[in-house]
Amino acid sequence: MRNVVLLCLDTVRKDYFDEFAPRLTERAEVVYHQCRAASGWSVPSHASMFTGELPHVHGVHTHARDFTRIDLTETFLEDLPDHARIGVSTNAYASRYYGFDSFFEEFSQVPHAGALQFDHALSPRDPDLWDVGHLEYVRRALQDAHPIRSLTNGVLAKVNPYDLLFSGWPWPEIQDKGTKKALSEATSRILTTECTDRPVFAFLNLMDAHVPMYHHRGLNRELHSVPNSWTSKGGPSAKEVNRNPGQHHEYVRNYEQLYSASIEYLDRQVDAWIDEIQRRTEHPTTIVITADHGENLGSAADEERFEHHSSLSEAILHVPLVLINPPDGYPYTESKLVSHLELGELLVRLAHGERYSFGDEPITGEVIGHTGEDAGGAYWDRLIRCAYTDQRKIRWDSLGRTAVFDLDLDTETRVKRTTADELEGFPIEDTTLFESDILASKRMALECEPQAEQVVNGERKRQLAQMGYL
Repeated sequence: MRNVVLLCLDTVRKDYFDEFAPRLTERAEVVYHQCRAASGWSVPSHASMFTGELPHVHGVHTHARDFTRIDLTETFLEDLPDHARIGVSTNAYASRYYGFDSFFEEFSQVPHAGALQFDHALSPRDPDLWDVGHLEYVRRALQDAHPIRSLTNGVLAKVNPYDLLFSGWPWPEIQDKGTKKALSEATSRILTTECTDRPVFAFLNLMDAHVPMYHHRGLNRELHSVPNSWTSKGGPSAKEVNRNPGQHHEYVRNYEQLYSASIEYLDRQVDAWIDEIQRRTEHPTTIVITADHGENLGSAADEERFEHHSSLSEAILHVPLVLINPPDGYPYTESKLVSHLELGELLVRLAHGERYSFGDEPITGEVIGHTGEDAGGAYWDRLIRCAYTDQRKIRWDSLGRTAVFDLDLDTETRVKRTTADELEGFPIEDTTLFESDILASKRMALECEPQAEQVVNGERKRQLAQMGYL
């Protein structure tokens, strides 16, 4: 049995990974050049990676964001009964609050950027304490083994000196978005579990390439010229940029530069972490690196879209997929189209030291509704589907808009729009490749909305706001 680590570099698109992650690219022993994510944002994409199903089948999407609706037996983890299951996440959606921890025996939620706190004490940022009132928190803090630290954490959660001292001032911020702490936590949990002589499956989500964008001490100054005081916090929303891109040119340019530098930062941190894990683990350890989705950065190749709201562009769906230290028998490169819907099967085969070959079925993707808390109209809240066949991509939505693209797979994400108006209504792929037609799927998704409503408050609201969703 092998250890397997699935490392999700949240929001990292394939072409930028190739350019700004040279260490991981160089040490990769298997590279899948044409991997496509199954959806366009964190919640449905994570669910698809674990179940091998599209959002309209597994039922976790904009209108129903709770992972507890997925039973463990519906995931690939069912086929790893001997592996200890460890999860470490810096993503507020892939968290205890949304039931993501139900997939794991041990789970750590690492706070997002700007979360100063004492370790080994209670904190309002702990998901189990997100919804307790002030008096209840004080009562528990006084009963804790470290009452002074716990009470101080309560104050820091409300009035964070980090934000006062660093955010918006002309010097670098001191913290990343949880990457260092998450990697350290993963190391500790993996090595502790190995002492029990059980192989490990570990999942990590790292958010440094996700909004908010800002310069911190870990970023390479040679890769960007953005002022230390600049941050995407409080800037225009993605919808505002998409509506008036010409008015936000400098904002998009700064964003893109920091996005690039953030991927290079992840490259350095993860590369060093892999060295440590491979040196200190007893079982052979295979590292699988991918992303839940990419990011639109406003260029012509991105269809002049910005961020990942309501989009299935190539910049969103084309993600890295590389293997480090796989078992024998894998090719160095694979150029055919492959899908995250088969990722679970790959991981199970790797855990058993076996080779896996991706199938030849058409690749599909789907996003149901707007990625943020505020849908903002029918266009942003529509259901979008796409299908890849040979060198062609068809994309359509629940408003009856259909576009056809010619893919040039030799130039990675470069696509050219063609014959967008030659198709009327919905293409035949809608009923042949999906379990229910697009309009029925949207209706069923909307029926989940009342049961999915949850109060957005406390630390959950703060973390979602820091991620750009509020």
